[in-house]
Amino acid sequence: MATLGKLKIALIEENPQALRTVVDKETVSYGELVDGIKSFGLMNPISVREYTKEDGSVGYRLLDGLHRKTACSDLGFEDIEAKIFGPDEVSDEEVLAMQISANNNVKTTKTQYAQALKQMQQFRGMTTKELAAFCKRSERWVNEQLGLLNLPEAVKKLVDEGRINSLNASSLKKIPADHLDDFIAQAITDAPQVFGPKVESFVNELKKAASTGRKAVAEFVLPVRPRKTSEIKAVYDDVLKNGVSPDLQTLLDTTGVTTVADAVKTVLQWLLHQDVITESQERAKWGADQAAKAEQRKIREAEKQAKKEAAAKAAAEAVEAAA
Repeated sequence: MATLGKLKIALIEENPQALRTVVDKETVSYGELVDGIKSFGLMNPISVREYTKEDGSVGYRLLDGLHRKTACSDLGFEDIEAKIFGPDEVSDEEVLAMQISANNNVKTTKTQYAQALKQMQQFRGMTTKELAAFCKRSERWVNEQLGLLNLPEAVKKLVDEGRINSLNASSLKKIPADHLDDFIAQAITDAPQVFGPKVESFVNELKKAASTGRKAVAEFVLPVRPRKTSEIKAVYDDVLKNGVSPDLQTLLDTTGVTTVADAVKTVLQWLLHQDVITESQERAKWGADQAAKAEQRKIREAEKQAKKEAAAKAAAEAVEAAA
C-alpha cells in the first residue's frame, strides 16, 4: 500500500515512461492551478515510486502530478505531499496504465500516444475491445490510433504536426507505398468525408486493375457530403429577405429546370454537393491535381534516375581506380 508523506521536490525525478514531459506554463489552466495552490494549498497529492539508485541510495520517480509538482516548485515550495509507492508495489506496465488512465487527453504527439496504447495492450494482453473500454473510447478509435504506427515516418510527422487528421491518416494506410506520395497533399487539404471516398475509389480501381492485368487509372469521384449549416442558413436568409437566392437561382438557370419536381431534385443535389456546378468545379480541381501529381512523378523518376546514374558512375570510377 502507498504511504502518504512529504518529499523534497528536488529529490523527485522525471518518470522515463511519462506521457507528459513538458508543462505549458502559458495556458490559462496552469495559471489557475498555481493560483489555487497558492490560495488553498495542494489539495491532491502527487504519486511517486520509490526505487534504488546505482549507488544504493533511495530515489523517487514521478508517477502522476507533473503539473502540480511544477506549480509547487514555481511557488517556491521545498516540500510536496505525495503518495509514495514501494519499488515492488507498482510494475512498469502498471506505471504505463496509470499514465494512460490519468492522461487520456494528454498533450503528447498522436504517435507517442498510439505507441503507449500499443505497449499497454501488450503488457496486459488486452484485446482491442478491452483496450477501448480501458480508455473509455470506441474500438474504431483505438484501431485508428494503433494504425498510425503503421504509417511511414514522413506521414507520422505530418500527423504529429496536426497537418493530417487521424481519419485521413487512417485512409492513407489503405494506399500502397508506391502510390502514397500522390495522396499526401490531398490528405492535408481535404476533409475526411471528401478524402475517404477518393481513397476508396482508387483502392477499388487498383483491385480491378490487378484482376484484369491492366494499369490502374485514378477516376474522378464526387463524394456525397452535406452543405455546412452556415451555407444553408445564408441561402434561407436570402430567400426570406429577397424571395430568391442568387446561388440557387444560378443553379436552377444552369440546369434549365421547368417543373417543381426537377427544382426540388436540383436543390437536394445542391444540399449534398451533387449539383452540376459543384461537379464541374470539383472535376476541374481534380484534373489540376492529377496534372500536378503527374509532374511530381516525373520529377521523382528523374531524381531516381539521376541517383542511379551517379551511383553507377561512382562504382565505375572505383573499379577504374582499383585497377
